[in-house]
Amino acid sequence: MRTSLICFCVLAALLLPGSVFGAGAGIPPQANAIPFVASNPTSPHTSWSGNAVTLKGTLTSAAWGTDSFVFDWDPGDGSAHCSGPVTNPYIIGCQHTYTGSVGTVYAAVLVITDTTTGLVSPASNCPPSVTQGACYYTSINVPPPNLAVEVNNAIDNGLWYLHQNMRRYTTLGGAQAGDWYTCNGNNADSCSAGGTGVDSLDCAAFENSGFLQTNLPWNPYSDDVKLCLNAVFDQLTTTGVPAINDVYFGAYNPDSNGNGIGVEHNGYPENYQTGMMMDAIVASGTPNTPVTTGTALSTDIISGGVIGSGAGGAYTYKDAVVDMVDAYAYCQAPSYTDSWSGITYPGGGWHYSCQEETGDNSVSQWAAIGIIPAARVFGAPVPAELHAADKYWLDASFTQASTNNGYFGYTSSSPLWGPYADTPSGLVQLAMNGLGRGTKTPGGNNSWDSAETFLRDNFGNQDGSGYDDLKDYYYGLFSFTKAMLLHDNSGTGLGSTPITLLQSLDDPLNCGSGGASACYPPIDWYNAQTPAFGGTDSTIGVARQLVSSQNGDGSWFQHNVSGNQYYMETGIAVTMLNKTVFQPVPVACFTSNPSHVASGGPVTLDGGCSVDQNPANHLVSWQWDVSGSGGTTFTIGPGDPHCLTQSCSTIIYKFSLPAGGTLPYSYPVRLRVTDNVALTADVVGNVIIANPPNPPNANAGGPYSFCPNTKILNGVPTNIPAYAPFMLDGSKSTNPDQGKTDGSGGATPSTITAYNWDYACSGAFNSAAGAQVDATAVFDQAAYFGTSFNVCLQVMNNDNLAFPSAGLAAGLSSVAAAQVSIRQPTDEVCTHCVQSLGAQAKAPTPGVSGNIQLYWTDTNTSPSFLIDHYNVYRSLSPTFTPFAQVAGASSVPFVPAIKVSVPAGGVLHYVDNNVVGGTTYYYRVAPALANDTETCQGNVTLQVALAKGR
Repeated sequence: MRTSLICFCVLAALLLPGSVFGAGAGIPPQANAIPFVASNPTSPHTSWSGNAVTLKGTLTSAAWGTDSFVFDWDPGDGSAHCSGPVTNPYIIGCQHTYTGSVGTVYAAVLVITDTTTGLVSPASNCPPSVTQGACYYTSINVPPPNLAVEVNNAIDNGLWYLHQNMRRYTTLGGAQAGDWYTCNGNNADSCSAGGTGVDSLDCAAFENSGFLQTNLPWNPYSDDVKLCLNAVFDQLTTTGVPAINDVYFGAYNPDSNGNGIGVEHNGYPENYQTGMMMDAIVASGTPNTPVTTGTALSTDIISGGVIGSGAGGAYTYKDAVVDMVDAYAYCQAPSYTDSWSGITYPGGGWHYSCQEETGDNSVSQWAAIGIIPAARVFGAPVPAELHAADKYWLDASFTQASTNNGYFGYTSSSPLWGPYADTPSGLVQLAMNGLGRGTKTPGGNNSWDSAETFLRDNFGNQDGSGYDDLKDYYYGLFSFTKAMLLHDNSGTGLGSTPITLLQSLDDPLNCGSGGASACYPPIDWYNAQTPAFGGTDSTIGVARQLVSSQNGDGSWFQHNVSGNQYYMETGIAVTMLNKTVFQPVPVACFTSNPSHVASGGPVTLDGGCSVDQNPANHLVSWQWDVSGSGGTTFTIGPGDPHCLTQSCSTIIYKFSLPAGGTLPYSYPVRLRVTDNVALTADVVGNVIIANPPNPPNANAGGPYSFCPNTKILNGVPTNIPAYAPFMLDGSKSTNPDQGKTDGSGGATPSTITAYNWDYACSGAFNSAAGAQVDATAVFDQAAYFGTSFNVCLQVMNNDNLAFPSAGLAAGLSSVAAAQVSIRQPTDEVCTHCVQSLGAQAKAPTPGVSGNIQLYWTDTNTSPSFLIDHYNVYRSLSPTFTPFAQVAGASSVPFVPAIKVSVPAGGVLHYVDNNVVGGTTYYYRVAPALANDTETCQGNVTLQVALAKGR
């Protein structure tokens, strides 16, 4: 297989390592592979065949600086290794190009050796066959145009660029910190940007991608966030916020918590940069964390004797954010009386410095983007006078250009650098004030609707100039993205109704029905794709714009009007691609089984691969648009008969070729996932309607969660596994050509002929064979307790024999991977396995069929571990091979899973009516989350003998 390899391990200009140092001499070095999903280190980085990727790793060792180290990357595909001396513990990379079939997952291994002591890094997140090093997983997906995969790839590369270019240092107060103030002109150099507030945007890029300083397990990006948050606090200072007596709004007190201080950026222009810093602090998701000792803000707080709201009077993240809102409330542009005319003009908005007369929409948007999360997420109070003054400023800076069309200006109603930064900036402030769609400002303007119309009418402008091209002016594009995501028309500024489709009042859905007017139909501002990228839109959206403009090194640069804005592009591009502003959000994902189907054939769509990047939240519902438009008409959701789970994470639907369509046809499907705090994410994928021959669809099952607990009999511990066997299930694999031939004489009907497993995802596929295999002997070993890794399944059909006219040399195949987690016996997950399974068997009698009733105690008893339902499995063999699901999303005939009890801890029941007298059955019950991920596959196995009856 073709590969290209470039090894790199470069030396940064300044290294004062924090997490690089471990504890104690004589400890082996720790190799760290950068994860793609912070909460799941075995979730693969997404790529496609022929795409150059960087295998990304770091070193942690107490001996760094005294000992010497070498690294070795094994890409895991049989190609040459990438090796060399470690010269920078933060940057141990290897550029590699995988070529393989869709579904293949490669497990690269980074091994680091301390050449001074001979100690070698132990295994981390690796399959049992790998005994040294950290594993880095990469999946091969459908190649571009494939927007979801391209977005993931772009985020991955963007974060690595930021990680590589971080400056790590110690503050004057002794805190470990990190920023991008390198002054070397790299594409993320905040020194060249002219303000350290830009560092906060880079910090937020990691947080908005789910990398938090609180991540468990720890990962190198978690440490980056810890360092950059410390740097944020080191660039903040306290300031006085006395009472205000405004000539228009009267007297009010901006000091909401009465501690006598505000907090702002410690350098000019403070109003510009403070809001950026608020975003990074709120994105941490930890309002009660104390501000780090040794940072400048902490020093100010201690020397000023300020008492915080935390334990023991600690000054917390929330305290800082509340005081930053107070500073903005105090520093708003004041009202003034014109000395010539005697007319009093209301103030409002913000300029570069505190209480500088006349608002500036470029600056004011940063105040708004800081105040919005402060109020909505951290609960910071916002004075009514702040809202009132800003509304006046918005009216003063707005131009109604036509009946439906308007825009915002810079320091007046006139846009200085074109309207594509100022207009979105105005929209962000409208969101802060709750003046969204369908509302009027105090001045009587339909400002939101008119400004949105202006942006929709001009959304297709794309000449590369930021003066009249929103999508090539990333400063303005970031403002636009924020406005769409933070939209609120409740009048409070505290609501949240994100906008998916950008719309125009100039053409409300009729697309120029008169034939002469322009066509401005609603457009998905984020996901829009032109025919060149497999879509049907007239112009591309934000995601495609960003994916297409990323540099080869992972950065973004030169997409702004002003040169100093170039250096903020990488951080804000990553945040925009995450479709968020100041918090980790869900990521939608689904698989189609089969991915290719004949017209009218059924397809199972499984959104269980969707994740919530915020560890404090969890997904609760899945909605599907199967109209074929790729739009947002979600006709299938929880409670719909197409749903196979209560949350509708899995559905079955029949797809037919639309009128006028030709084969093969890509049928678009949109999935929207929603979490418990109403944050959403969408993804659009395709089901391929095609004629045979088609490859089979491998489905490796999982993710698997195995608990290695042993039984206790009569109070005595034993070595007998309590929750075995550990079964891998590939039986959900499908063959879209099943039973078909091309009609040739003697052609063998198409079927799946082989299921081959590879427990190391090495490409060998010789670990086991069969649709369902028992992996207990391999996985139930103490050395693997507490580890996670991936296994791969290859499925083959005989389409070379079923369709001889196609000239296939062999049957077709596909590959899929699944995560395996071998838990520690003390893991909380294992306390929720079903242990109390019992049964009552009712033998059949003449005219009355028999049944078996199972009963068990609901284990959903922890508020931090939310089980949603239970799947039931049955086998005729004491080895539990083969087995089938009899209640749950995969049951045939379909029987719904058993919901948890209300209140928790009750007795649950399942009645199996599909039984035959004189037969012995074996049952297992598996608890599962809302996305149907089972938390404990083993559980107890119950033998039930059903009498033959009369």
